[in-house]
Amino acid sequence: MATLIVGCLILHSSISIFRTTIMRLSEGFDPKDIQRYSETISAIPGVLGIEGIEPRWLGDQIVMKIGIYLDDDTDLKTAYAIGEKVEHNLMEKYDILDADVMSYPVSQKDNPHSAD
Repeated sequence: MATLIVGCLILHSSISIFRTTIMRLSEGFDPKDIQRYSETISAIPGVLGIEGIEPRWLGDQIVMKIGIYLDDDTDLKTAYAIGEKVEHNLMEKYDILDADVMSYPVSQKDNPHSAD
């Protein structure tokens, strides 16, 4: 009986490890996590929208590429400061290793060829 219980525990653990590994190797992320990242970014003053969030695993750490929309009249220093705020908020709140933030003018939001 003890052997059967231990066998079930080993099977359960191996399935859990397999799921996690496959998710990371395929660079898959839980949509709930991406939604939480999106809510955190949207709450930052000056961010008018999100062009995209592309998280990926780097070992056991998360790095991401983020595109945000800012007002068309935002000067370079302000855009940089908002990008840094986005990066630092994500790093503090979710223990992310690094985030590369790109800023786009909000007037280009509906132009599919404006963002990379």
